[in-house]
Amino acid sequence: MKMIPSTPYKTNSKAEKWVFDWLRSIDQDFYVYHSLNLPSHPYKRFAECDFLIMGTKGLFVLEIKGGGVSHDGKGWKFSGNHGEGSSSEGPFKQAESALHALRNILKEKFGVRSSAFTIGYGVITPQCDIPPSIEWAPATYAGKVQCRTFERWFDGFVRYWGSKKNNQHIVSNDFFAEVNRFLRPDFDVMTPLYLQAQAAEDEIYSLTEGQLNLVDAVEDNPRVLCPGSAGTGKTLLALELAKRWSSDGSTVLVLCYSPWLKSYLQTRINLPGVVVSTMKGMQTTLQRESIDQFNALIVDEGQDLIRFDDLDSIGTKIIGGLDSGRWCFFYDLNNQSNLFKPIDMDAIDLLYSYQPATITLKRNCRNTQPILKRIQQDLHVDLNIGGAGTGPEVKSVSAQSDQEGINHLQQWIEELLEEGFSWGDITILSPQPLRRSTASILGQRYSKHLQELDEYSMSQFPPIKMSFAKIPDFKGLENKVVFIVDLQAPSSTDDSVQQAHHYVAMSRASIVLRMVYKTK
Repeated sequence: MKMIPSTPYKTNSKAEKWVFDWLRSIDQDFYVYHSLNLPSHPYKRFAECDFLIMGTKGLFVLEIKGGGVSHDGKGWKFSGNHGEGSSSEGPFKQAESALHALRNILKEKFGVRSSAFTIGYGVITPQCDIPPSIEWAPATYAGKVQCRTFERWFDGFVRYWGSKKNNQHIVSNDFFAEVNRFLRPDFDVMTPLYLQAQAAEDEIYSLTEGQLNLVDAVEDNPRVLCPGSAGTGKTLLALELAKRWSSDGSTVLVLCYSPWLKSYLQTRINLPGVVVSTMKGMQTTLQRESIDQFNALIVDEGQDLIRFDDLDSIGTKIIGGLDSGRWCFFYDLNNQSNLFKPIDMDAIDLLYSYQPATITLKRNCRNTQPILKRIQQDLHVDLNIGGAGTGPEVKSVSAQSDQEGINHLQQWIEELLEEGFSWGDITILSPQPLRRSTASILGQRYSKHLQELDEYSMSQFPPIKMSFAKIPDFKGLENKVVFIVDLQAPSSTDDSVQQAHHYVAMSRASIVLRMVYKTK
């Protein structure tokens, strides 16, 4: 179904979000208008409708009630996130009233033609079941049981209203389009960028929470290989796994290649027995901690460390070695390993010879759909992952000069600040250090808010100021807004290092991604 707006607005109602997702997953030719909790909505004509569903088969209103709902013959009682309440007017009456109000508006606009629509209403309570009553038809209600097979219920709901006497109509495509144009301005007004970002953040948070469930599977296996593309939550899972493996007093070594990522992880894991180190600094770190071997090993961004010489050294630091010790490697084979050292596929085969469980991360919980689609389109990378909902479109320009590029950059910064983003939400990425980047000629208004990152600043990331970093240093990290500068467009080069720069940089943005390309 076509959802308008394309993501549910900020709401504490799990029931609303569930129904939104269920409707979106149904492959039928309906438009679904969702207007609950739209405080910035300029029109309130249909604000009383939780969901308005319209297609050539009919026009339907759905009322959603989360939490507990009960009816004692005298009135209705509700319980949920906002406490308890009661009402003499139940959800069926609310839905019916909304439907008739809508029908009157359509009649006023379109006259007798509006009667061409099959109309109906229904009530959904995903978290409870209301006992049957003669006050409503069973087909118009979906409780907890019916929601388990929601599409089957919806098909029956549409058939029920279509079978009613004097309600057996099929609307022409032309009239449907005319009514849709009339309704759509009330629901599909231009959504402010900050609201798009807010909706995307909500969905990213939800996906991130779901991704943590995978830790249960990882935790239960002594040896695990955990591949996943950029944005699939590898670093998040590494952090959570370190907490769990150390909870019984075990010592855990968390290993990575980048000093920046090490600093970022270190400030987020402050637990007894957990030591974070880079590969290069591992021996010094172990001497300082007075530890010879660890009970368990976790490797993040493992594509930078899976080589025979590194594995030989790593294996001596865990009890039982790599062949029988407890370890987990999180890694990405998708286009970024050659920014540091190339991965050795024979070394991967060696790890597989130790019979680890393989848990592949397939769901992106960082980047919105527009960002993922742009990565796939520009780099021809099949990420095979769903993405974290709808967000702002990705924008790019090709600049004929550094000053032209900076003008675009400054204009975008102003737009985002006006939309409610903060300076700290923005990171500028380049293959060059700041002194050699076009970002170095930002105007004073912008340069005074710009901070060049280093490994030590990761302990307070994201900073208050707008940040700048070289692309390889920012691997494993992210920010809401990412601007990419000093690269040619992907279509103009087949250099593998440049392609890797694009992949890493583009996948660092969680919500807003914009690129200023060099033409030469």
